[in-house]
Amino acid sequence: MSQNNATHNATFTIPSSEQLPLLNIVFGLIGILGLLGNLLVCVVFLRVRHLRTLTNILIVHQAIIDLTSSAIAVLAYLGPQFNYTSNSIGGEIICRVWKSGYLFWSTSFVSSTNLVVITLERYSAIIHPLHHTNLFTVKRVIVILITEWLCALAFKSFNIYVQYFDRGLCFPIKIWFNAEFGRFVGITNVIAQFIVPLLVMSVAYTRCIMALRKKSGADVQVGDHEQDSQLKADSSLKRASRNVLKMLVMVFVAFALCWGPNQIMFLSFCLGFKLDFGSTLYHASVISVYVNSSVNPFIYALKYKQFQNGVRLIFGCKNINAVENSGSTRVNGPYSQQQ
Repeated sequence: MSQNNATHNATFTIPSSEQLPLLNIVFGLIGILGLLGNLLVCVVFLRVRHLRTLTNILIVHQAIIDLTSSAIAVLAYLGPQFNYTSNSIGGEIICRVWKSGYLFWSTSFVSSTNLVVITLERYSAIIHPLHHTNLFTVKRVIVILITEWLCALAFKSFNIYVQYFDRGLCFPIKIWFNAEFGRFVGITNVIAQFIVPLLVMSVAYTRCIMALRKKSGADVQVGDHEQDSQLKADSSLKRASRNVLKMLVMVFVAFALCWGPNQIMFLSFCLGFKLDFGSTLYHASVISVYVNSSVNPFIYALKYKQFQNGVRLIFGCKNINAVENSGSTRVNGPYSQQQ
């Protein structure tokens, strides 16, 4: 394939022999950290029966996505590098499917869309509680999750075609049919994977926070005259919902901070600015993206009381009856899906 078809603003510097092992170690260690953390999340929510709520199903799916991304990181950077492959169909598949980052960027796209789904589920529960149960059924959520993966694999398929492969040589140089098409694909990807999720989550969480504050104010006024058990139960569930919302807002902030540098650089590249895909700066932005797959378990550990209790239970630090009695009362309504 001719280099003349490459976008004029793309360059690629091959890292030095000293840089390559260091980069591989950094990416690999981040991947191992993500593997261990997200595996713990999956074990906790799947083994502790009373934690199997709809919201937690979505959170477990997020952990599975991040677990997959972390596994890809470990294999890609600590496994065989495949810089030179056989001049065959097998070698070209390795180059275009594996070395292109197609699998990783596909899981990253699933991660973004799944965060939006989690956000909309909480938004529905808080803002439109009467429609929440009918809108977010288990069957419908399963269909949504499968659709996330199918859309991601299709949307990121351009990575397969723009990888440079020639007689066994494989390099991550983006080759397009023409510059205009490459620019269109790049901008569309940044909008779909970063800008739209960022806007949707920003608006949704802002509205949720405002709604919960308004409901809290109303509860205080009513509480001066009426202190029945149902009111106390509702208040407890609302506090739990606020805890979940705070945790999810932190996940959203981590997503924005970790993805921002990489997506801004790639968008600038698509708009005509020069970008060296082999530079230290670009590698740092990709490291930040990989960190996002590892950071969520730490957020759950710090801010999610259900996860904290589940960890104590798994490691024998807390009795199951104590865990179930600490804020696990279930009632009908917008907060019954998540305590």
